[in-house]
Amino acid sequence: MRRVSVLLLLIGVLLHPVVAQEASVEDLFAEIFGGTGAAAAELMIPVYADNQFLGEVSGLVSSQLVQVQQRELLAVLEPRLNDSAREQLLNELSDRSYVDIGEYAPAGIFLLYRPEEVRLEVDLAPELVRERILRDGAVRADLNVQEPVPLSGYLNVVGRGILGNQQEGNLLQAELEPVLNYQGWVLESAIGLVAAVTPPEQPARVRHLRLVRDLPDLRIRAEAGTVRYERASLLAQPEVIGLAATRVDEVGRQESLFRRDAVTFLVPDSGPVEVYLNNRLYRTYRLYPGPHQLEGLPLGRGTNAVELRQPGQDGRAATPLFSEQIYYSPALLRPGRHLYSAALGMQRERDLPEGLFLNLWHRMGVFPNWTVGFSGQASPDQWALAAQSLSATVLGVTRAEGALYLDNTGAVGGAGELSHSVSILPAPRTPVVEGVARIQSAEYRQVLGGFSSGSVLRTALGVNQRVSTTLTASLAVANTLPLTGNFPEETALRFALAYRSPGGPTANLQVGPVLGDGQILWRGSLFIRLAGGDNGIETSVNYDLVQGPATVQVSRPSDTPFRSWSWSAGYQGVDRVPGSAQILDGSVEYSGYRGAVQAQPRYQRVIGAEEAELSLTTQFAGALVWAGGTPVISRPVRNGFVVLEPRSQIAPYPIAVRPGGGAAVAILEGRSAVYPDLPAWGITVVTLDNSYLPEGLSLGDSAVMTFSSAYRSGYRVIVGSAASVYITGRLVDEDDQPFVLEAGEIVDSRGGIMPFFTNREGRFEIAEVAPGEYRLFLYQYPDAQVVFAVPEDELGRYDLEDVVFLRAEE
Repeated sequence: MRRVSVLLLLIGVLLHPVVAQEASVEDLFAEIFGGTGAAAAELMIPVYADNQFLGEVSGLVSSQLVQVQQRELLAVLEPRLNDSAREQLLNELSDRSYVDIGEYAPAGIFLLYRPEEVRLEVDLAPELVRERILRDGAVRADLNVQEPVPLSGYLNVVGRGILGNQQEGNLLQAELEPVLNYQGWVLESAIGLVAAVTPPEQPARVRHLRLVRDLPDLRIRAEAGTVRYERASLLAQPEVIGLAATRVDEVGRQESLFRRDAVTFLVPDSGPVEVYLNNRLYRTYRLYPGPHQLEGLPLGRGTNAVELRQPGQDGRAATPLFSEQIYYSPALLRPGRHLYSAALGMQRERDLPEGLFLNLWHRMGVFPNWTVGFSGQASPDQWALAAQSLSATVLGVTRAEGALYLDNTGAVGGAGELSHSVSILPAPRTPVVEGVARIQSAEYRQVLGGFSSGSVLRTALGVNQRVSTTLTASLAVANTLPLTGNFPEETALRFALAYRSPGGPTANLQVGPVLGDGQILWRGSLFIRLAGGDNGIETSVNYDLVQGPATVQVSRPSDTPFRSWSWSAGYQGVDRVPGSAQILDGSVEYSGYRGAVQAQPRYQRVIGAEEAELSLTTQFAGALVWAGGTPVISRPVRNGFVVLEPRSQIAPYPIAVRPGGGAAVAILEGRSAVYPDLPAWGITVVTLDNSYLPEGLSLGDSAVMTFSSAYRSGYRVIVGSAASVYITGRLVDEDDQPFVLEAGEIVDSRGGIMPFFTNREGRFEIAEVAPGEYRLFLYQYPDAQVVFAVPEDELGRYDLEDVVFLRAEE
């Protein structure tokens, strides 16, 4: 069949076929389709949109009539049509296979053809297009995705030693965090060890020990042992040994349970679209016409202004696309989404289980601006219930919580808390106001939480005003009013000024009285920090305006996170009042890819004392990790990790590990390296820097990798390909005449194919070739071949010089 292209426009109004002005419809049709009156010709019509090939549809052309196979056309267009447009096209379908394209006029389908160019394109009107979702900050997750090893683990170690002239103060401490992951079942613990001149009561203590299993389909984290759980803020959170299940937003890779406002807008023309967040340009997209949805804007707590506009061309004014105020709090859930947590076990008291305990917690999104929650706790003789509410409106963000307590003696108590904040982010000069009030009855107490502190009302109000881009002022007042007992009322007032200059000095002043029991006590402090400029040295002073002691510190922070030194020196105690302490201390720290070490000398003398105290504290932080191979030393692991093991041929060369293509977080050079900062249930794209690899060596597939890690996952990656050389040569015949501009390929013993092309001198190059035997073919002479081999010890350029290629007939 003949192939013909036709330009197809989908627009939202009824138009007649459009043609070029210099030719009639009949002349154009005759020039393009071969004249009028001819028999119907069957065509395959390719369909394009935005210069992308969408597919082909069958067509018939006769006289001045173009017919298309309507179901094929719908199948091609369906991915780009919204629901209403799709239904409109379905309604236009009839029992006939081929339909005149003019019959699609109600759906906005029209024909345009020109003599100079004939092609089938789809230009959908914005009101017909399916929404295109823009996820801000989204990361591609399809680049060489890695799989975790079945068995992995690590041991974080923080060691600390103190040596001084006071024998009773000398000790050794160690914090150990062992983690073992077997196919998603994670056993984790934290252990503290202490050795001192005076033996402690507990030289070893297990801080926690638990088994963790994430259920991504349910978004639940299940735990057994010393468990973690959520609870209402007015209820207690005792340490529990037992079972727990908590729905965690980060578990799994589904849509977030928390509210993520999506901005929907219609783009009339192709071009840039500017996004303004709180009157500041956030970023610019280049978009095609049609409806779009932007997700993941970094909204702040309070009132946000979001505006989208398309800049005008040729002096025209910008076109507004979206403008709205959004009332937001990061703790709001999407409507219909739930978070919950349950824990059942025994309270841990002095490392032993004592007393049965049950905790239930639940939150639910009711409306986009309103989330509610309910909680409950119980022990054999105590019970508590709580309810929470969180809302964000034009009036501000309001959080309310109430709790009821009962026990087996008949005591009943209650407590409540109400907080409200007003923050208008588009107007930075508008003050931010926050207030909170909490009241509780004399009988109220927390389950397993000790005795009641009495009936009391606590209130606080704070106002924060941005005076300029560098100066902020705040005023706060807090009042504690006992409703029972003989405790006096207390009121505290605080005024603060904060000055912050980017790259310059920083200052903070706080002062205010505390009124209570007929007395006035003043409190205040002054903090000043001066940046060091080119030498990087910073100086800070902190002075207590009431008590008198001052602290002066000089420091040199490190320029880079790793392979760098930092130091500081400080002095405290300018006044010489008897009984006050004078302290001179310092710190020297080295941070590397495999750990950090720190030394802290300290001199302390109490005015009036006979002897001063001298001590030296040293500290080390590192980890031992393993993932299906030899254990490797690393800096402490936060959650998941990757062990990168170089092949022998690239091991001598430095290779930087750069997550997201940014700063190096590890270096492969002579041995394995570890990237210890993989987030749980996050997507991380890691790029390896091959700048120092000689020609012929290659990173292969490991140049770019994606890790879609789960909870405390471990990965092991072999870095580099088997390639060690790049081949050069000159392809000639038996008469030493070059094969000019010939295409061919070499094939290894496993069937791997590497194509090449000769230049006008017959020369060719083939990169990333591994040692072994190869067969060389030219596509023009498929029955002939040349066999050559690359030795095992070759590295870099390997010149085959003149390769004589005999044609099959020769």
